[in-house]
Amino acid sequence: AGAPADTFEAEFKAVHAPQAQALPASKAPERSHHVVTLSAKSEEALRELAGRYRDWLDEHPQAKLADVGFTAGVGRSHHQTRAAVVAQSTDQARDLLDQLQQGRQAAGLFIGRGKPP
Repeated sequence: AGAPADTFEAEFKAVHAPQAQALPASKAPERSHHVVTLSAKSEEALRELAGRYRDWLDEHPQAKLADVGFTAGVGRSHHQTRAAVVAQSTDQARDLLDQLQQGRQAAGLFIGRGKPP
């Protein structure tokens, strides 16, 4: 029972947009790795979600991994079955999402269960 996504997004932008504009892009530190978090109600649903993210990255090769990770972390519900993809590039993230979708383990892929809400 949380706020609707559009309300959350509007509130988030109102709080964080002024701060984001205060720091010029050239001053922002470049990260060597990015984290994309996923969560679902079951392992099967988590694997399906990983496949959808992988497909989306295939269809949007210009997407920045930092933006994908940020949106996945703040713009989605957090369920008990969770995964984190830690990658240096979009290609590496796509490969790890493929491993997750196939139910395989890989370096940079972390799977676990969170606390119930």
